[in-house]
Amino acid sequence: MKKQVAIIGIILALITVGFSGCINLPKELTQMSIISFDVEPGIINQGETANLSWAVISASSVNIDNGIGSVALTGHRMIQPTQTTTYTLTASNATTTKSVTVTITVNNESNQPEKTLLTITVGSQSYNYTLNNLIALGTITGQGSYINKNGKITGPNNYTGVSMSVLLNSIPMLPENYTFHAIASDGYSRNYSIDEVNGHVLIYNETGEEIGTENLTMIIAYKENGILLNETTKGPLRIAFIGIQPAITNSRIWLGLLTTIELI
Repeated sequence: MKKQVAIIGIILALITVGFSGCINLPKELTQMSIISFDVEPGIINQGETANLSWAVISASSVNIDNGIGSVALTGHRMIQPTQTTTYTLTASNATTTKSVTVTITVNNESNQPEKTLLTITVGSQSYNYTLNNLIALGTITGQGSYINKNGKITGPNNYTGVSMSVLLNSIPMLPENYTFHAIASDGYSRNYSIDEVNGHVLIYNETGEEIGTENLTMIIAYKENGILLNETTKGPLRIAFIGIQPAITNSRIWLGLLTTIELI
């Protein structure tokens, strides 16, 4: 709270100077200064996000490490580290460079077995996949968008996951002919045709009219725009259809809260 008051006071003082041009500001407000660099919350569980925020004055450049890069003088960024991480903010002008750090603690529960996110059944055989199992199969990222029956379009968003073809190829003795049945944790389920599994699906324009068939990639997505999916975003796994360029598909072929695939 004190930092917020200080920042507000600085802004008001600078505005006043802009109008009057005759106020002598404290020396610390005319020189480059890192007013704040915080993360909230400071402790998260693996898969959760936190808000990294900062405020700097009189700097010509501001950079934050760990893949964030150059940023504005003030701002915030949602972060999702997979382990305890220290972030360093470096501010510079023509004569001075200053740095500060902030650390976020990530509880990864490494002493507990990793949770099974997906089960695939083929006859009497079951194959379980954790998030790390899925990631180990190889990742694919692309843009996906869908339209619902009311004409509302969601996306395009970037989705990351494992392609369905790669996932199915990891199953020993996969039958040549089967019915693909996907089940969500809320009880919703849907059958997919082989064409849909192979990514051959109808696409639509922004008014909801069918405009043809597109060759997309059906994936088991675990990230949306770089953030791990959770129950709020219909995760931790969902079926998505992606391409290099965004294509609008039918929302009915996207299945969230995915837990089970039955190959019958």
